[in-house]
Amino acid sequence: MFVVGPLNDDASYHIELSKTGYIFKPLGDNSFEAQKLASITVKIATPAAAAAAGASSANEPLPSVLLSLTGDNSFRRNEATAAGQNVFAFEGLFPGSYFLRARAEGVRVFAGCPPINLQSGQEVDVEFSAKRVAFSVLGSVRSLSGAPEAGVQVEAREVVSGGGGSQSHYEMAVTNEDGSFRLRGLRPGGTYAVEVAVKAGASKDGTSLPRFERASPTQALLTITGDVSNVDFVVFNSPPGVTITGQ
Repeated sequence: MFVVGPLNDDASYHIELSKTGYIFKPLGDNSFEAQKLASITVKIATPAAAAAAGASSANEPLPSVLLSLTGDNSFRRNEATAAGQNVFAFEGLFPGSYFLRARAEGVRVFAGCPPINLQSGQEVDVEFSAKRVAFSVLGSVRSLSGAPEAGVQVEAREVVSGGGGSQSHYEMAVTNEDGSFRLRGLRPGGTYAVEVAVKAGASKDGTSLPRFERASPTQALLTITGDVSNVDFVVFNSPPGVTITGQ
């Protein structure tokens, strides 16, 4: 039962009810029938993701995970979790059959979810088991004055011991406007040499010159057991060419 008023008697009114997770069907005479909608709560469990790499961390935080929910009558809803967020809820769902999938870059998701048959007002919990299988290196490139350097190529090359013709794993990233970079897809347990690529440019007379004279450090040698942050480089610009004339 609800009461609204007092109201002016020289106007007409239309009554609507709303509440999160419910729909209301008018029955006449200002009466309504309430139907509670269903919900699906998704939990993403993270076992010892870096165990194969010998990491001491028991649970490596997941990156953003894309959850895709499909259902009857061409229903589709995609939601991306925040990095490190392990619980997400799909609310306001009508009765019916639904399919749920989860995927994320550098993450292996185990045990696909069977079809979910929802009844009116039902609350269902679904759990996925996920494991990090690739990691990132994050850092920045700045000039000696501290200004960010955009558009700089940063490379990560896996150090392969023993030779034998093995091809090393390679990843590349380009710095953003703020000088930051993120190298993705690095293998757990691998050792990588991370360095700034000195790219060639051209002087006014067309002579090929390196964009940077050097970077400090020259390279960072990293063994990957999880995401690595604060891998920062300072670059030194090549001095301008000097033209000397004489007779």
